[in-house]
Amino acid sequence: MTYITWMTLALLLVGLVHSGNQHRELDGYRYQMFTTYLNYDQAQATCVSNGGHLAHIKSSRQQSVLANMATLTAGWGSDYWIGLTDRQSEGIWRWTDGTGLIYRNWAEGEPTNGNAVDGEQDCVALWGDYGYTHWDDRQCGHWLYFICQTDINECHRSNGGCSHNCVNTDGSYRCTCRDGYQQSGSSCIDKNECSNNNGGCDQICHNTAGGYHCSCNAGYQLSGSSQCDDIDECTSNPCLNGGTCQDLSEGYRCDCQPGWTGGNCEIDIDECLTNGGRGPCDQTCTNLFGSYRCSCTVEYQLDADSVSCSDLDECDQNLHDCHQRCLNTYGGFSCACVEGFTLNDDGKSCSVLDTDDCFPGACENGGTCVEGNGAFSCNCPPGFKGERCQTEPCSEAFDPPLNGGKACSVTDHATVAMYCTVYCRNNTEFAIAPAQAYTCRADGSWFADSNLVVGQSSPWPDCTGNNLWV
Repeated sequence: MTYITWMTLALLLVGLVHSGNQHRELDGYRYQMFTTYLNYDQAQATCVSNGGHLAHIKSSRQQSVLANMATLTAGWGSDYWIGLTDRQSEGIWRWTDGTGLIYRNWAEGEPTNGNAVDGEQDCVALWGDYGYTHWDDRQCGHWLYFICQTDINECHRSNGGCSHNCVNTDGSYRCTCRDGYQQSGSSCIDKNECSNNNGGCDQICHNTAGGYHCSCNAGYQLSGSSQCDDIDECTSNPCLNGGTCQDLSEGYRCDCQPGWTGGNCEIDIDECLTNGGRGPCDQTCTNLFGSYRCSCTVEYQLDADSVSCSDLDECDQNLHDCHQRCLNTYGGFSCACVEGFTLNDDGKSCSVLDTDDCFPGACENGGTCVEGNGAFSCNCPPGFKGERCQTEPCSEAFDPPLNGGKACSVTDHATVAMYCTVYCRNNTEFAIAPAQAYTCRADGSWFADSNLVVGQSSPWPDCTGNNLWV
């Protein structure tokens, strides 16, 4: 009978094959004892149809377990096919998975390989006469019991105890982990990619469950998945109020104009908060946006440094209303009177002291003192005026014209006579000008000097016109 015929018959007999009650799991395999008589090829085909192959015995432990199972199933005397043959190369014994012998348990004098008459003995069985403890080579066409070996898929049982992936292997299994994790026994723990060369990140590596990602320090931006490029923050003009932006390796800096502060020069500095609210000023400080202004109280003036305040000399600048004498004081002024006069209640004017006697210097500028009834009077020299002859000739009643000016000089020191010329300012011209030069007589009266009008009184010039008077 040919090999193909035996295989066909084996497939037909699969439904008729029955097993004994003995089966056992060992080292990742399930071993089943079959008590149907089949030749070697039929037995192998039956095992294959059940998802396995004829048993492989690769250790003394397996040998002992299978011998015990065979004894319990059939007693002594019945032989069992196992998956060992030298069909491919005479004398080179291999298991059905192609592996060679690493464990041998031949009976004494075996293998013999038979003879030419009976046929070669190329297949192996557990020999019942020896209590199944040894092997015997047999002709492959003999009808014997057989032992099937089926791999146990441990992954079908609670995923093999693996925390992630279970991979079944022949006689065993192994656990594998998803990307980003590493094996620790049967468990998978997160792999810290950042611990190896910073995960390949330019700057900051963030480990995550099953992965990682890169990020950049302030002032940088991620380019791709790992590279950090510098950001020029100054391109967005973040500095306000005239501040200058300086790009840095990790951000930017605003150099602020005086009077401003803050990361972007957005905060006005209140310079007036210090020094009791005066800031850098002597007296009054007013905060402005980005600056400040100093000012002084009445009777003080701001110095050229725009900070200090100095006393205003109202007397020197004729900013007083005293009738006789002005006395400058720090922060103000006071009025006083000359000898023979007393200051009135208004603090400005003076009255003659109530006395009948003339006193030295009662009349000024050579005036003569005349005693009266409870008072005195003064007879003044020509041109002088006033209660005490204190007003000199030509020293009053001649104000410059509107938008104009005057230039005067004394022509007679004895009489204090004066000669004045007038002129217009601010691109104005004379509207009324009978004369452009005036002389003050010794009696204090003025008259005009003009080619048109000689020696007669004339009105004052007027500089509000558009055309020069001729």
